[in-house]
Amino acid sequence: MDLFIADRFTVADACLVPALNWAALGGVDLKRWPVLADWQAEQLQRPAVARAVGEELALRAAA
Repeated sequence: MDLFIADRFTVADACLVPALNWAALGGVDLKRWPVLADWQAEQLQRPAVARAVGEELALRAAA
């Protein structure tokens, strides 16, 4: 699994995942940037990332 800037998951990765999720909500189609879209899909497979995104979506739905 590729990471954004290092050989381990860093704060850069942790910040980019939600930013890309929010970009999609704003109408940005990541298909224009396939490497970035693939990277995001890989990160969403990480158990901790999937859990965090799930919690964020639940909070958004409850608001």
